[in-house]
Amino acid sequence: MRYHSNTNTNICSNQETITERADRQRRQRIAELKYSGSDEERWSINRKKVLKRRATHNLENNRVKAKLHPVKDEQSVFEYVVSSATKRIIYPGVIQCITITGVVPNIGIIGAHISPGATKSEIEATFDILNTGGSAGCLSWYVMGNFEQHFKYNKFGWKSEKKVLKYISSKLGKNARYFSFDIGTIAKDCCHTWGTDILVELNADEIYFSEKKSASRVDKSEFKLIKSDFVEFESEVIRCF
Repeated sequence: MRYHSNTNTNICSNQETITERADRQRRQRIAELKYSGSDEERWSINRKKVLKRRATHNLENNRVKAKLHPVKDEQSVFEYVVSSATKRIIYPGVIQCITITGVVPNIGIIGAHISPGATKSEIEATFDILNTGGSAGCLSWYVMGNFEQHFKYNKFGWKSEKKVLKYISSKLGKNARYFSFDIGTIAKDCCHTWGTDILVELNADEIYFSEKKSASRVDKSEFKLIKSDFVEFESEVIRCF
């Protein structure tokens, strides 16, 4: 039995020429590029979702942390941390970092431990926390660290004590007094290879600074009181007392 194919029903239909097909495809592409109000609304919703997700991602990846509450008698303040205490703050393992301590006489102290690897946004976040944590009540601020090492590796552009103190005073207000102390000589003379632990103690309206070699036994009796003079910063002039 011979096979009979189906009858071709398209014989009489008009065949699309090459030119007509190209013209049809061109019109389709133009139609695809057109958008309506509903498209704009959908894109706006998606845009908000993406921006919110990015903001959350950046917040989760920000290394700066606040340890302001509950306020304790003593706090250890590590790199990228801002904290407050009523009596003592310990900054462990200061090698290339700088520490910033604000004092409210008879009430408490607030401190930040800034790494040389901190980015501009992280440093700004640090000062935002300091400002929301009670910096307005601080009558004096103390900057301590191994300045030579910090300026060598700092990513923010701090290359001198004057630049650091000028920036800090611009962020925390000009009504307070600003002091600095370079522990570089102590670290070198005492062979603090693994860094220096800095202890800040508030006794009524008196503030005391002590230091000891890091990685040693956690015994406060090992801390040695720093008796050297601090340098005070006044706008364009730095003077020593």
